[in-house]
Amino acid sequence: MSHEHVEVLRPGDEESKLAKLKNIVKTTFHHRDEDLPVVANFDIHKYLGLWYEIARLPIPGEADLVNVTSTYSLNGDGTVKIINNGRRKDAKGEDEEIVGVGRHPDSNLLSKINFDFPTLKHAGSIEYWVLDVEDGGNAYVGALVGNPKKRSLWILHRSIGADADAWYTHAMNRAKEIGFDTSAVLRTQHEVVVR
Repeated sequence: MSHEHVEVLRPGDEESKLAKLKNIVKTTFHHRDEDLPVVANFDIHKYLGLWYEIARLPIPGEADLVNVTSTYSLNGDGTVKIINNGRRKDAKGEDEEIVGVGRHPDSNLLSKINFDFPTLKHAGSIEYWVLDVEDGGNAYVGALVGNPKKRSLWILHRSIGADADAWYTHAMNRAKEIGFDTSAVLRTQHEVVVR
């Protein structure tokens, strides 16, 4: 004889169950959070230059990368060029470089950039939203970047020392505040490579 579990609902339980179900659906299907706060009055010129990846919520192809950097520059047509560099942490230790071009979907909100990476198959356009920055005066020195589906997250800094560690702590707390699951965030290793 088989027994089925029957759950008895009491008045008010329906709302609680519905909220739990909505949360499960939201996290399972990565709903798009259009209200995800981004940096207002973002100055793209203060963002240009070399950044070190301090941590990331890995996406396919990124899990075993070390020494990851991103360099941003402006193209003549106003688009943003990104050059991502890293090294595979395997026996071959091959260097990798991916170049992309970014466009602002909203010219009034420059902290939202859609990047296309022509050499990545099936990547499509990647939404890159700058969620928080540490302003160092002439340039931003820390950045928290993610996307509205909350499937990707990058913590960037201009250095890899103690200042970067302090920014990492701040950025992780901010990411949690705005609804990112930070339990799978990986610290990025930076090593000196002698060839």
